Amino acid sequence: MIKTNFCEGKTVNGFTFSRTVIGWSAYSTEKCGSETNNADISEASARCVKNETGTPQFGQVQKTDCGLTLNDLLSNITGPINEETRKTLARSTQMLTSSPEKLTSSNITSAAQIINAVLNSSTTITEVTIYYCTYGHSNLLPTVHLG
Repeated sequence: MIKTNFCEGKTVNGFTFSRTVIGWSAYSTEKCGSETNNADISEASARCVKNETGTPQFGQVQKTDCGLTLNDLLSNITGPINEETRKTLARSTQMLTSSPEKLTSSNITSAAQIINAVLNSSTTITEVTIYYCTYGHSNLLPTVHLG
């Protein structure tokens, strides 16, 4: 059997995802409507993972709240944050920053403050939370062009 390092493009829970490298998130081809706060942002994401037999597959589909903003997320952070809330904040922030060309300086500041709150909220942070706070937000980092 040939092993592959990709999840092949497919439709999962009504959302269509493109071919994706294991360990990376795929964004659905379905987009939030133009009347929403997040027009043209993907309606869902799914991480490409290996199942128990080592076969690549898309994991749990995470839906985007098309009406939610980074400022909404930030204003809802009050007091201690439990693990489930950390995951939700990190995933939501990842989705809302998935189109860096549409971000304002205020969006970037809010995203940084959310991730700072998530990472400083506990001494026990899971691999999933770290993934969404790092890989998921690499699109906010400047692009380096070599030679």
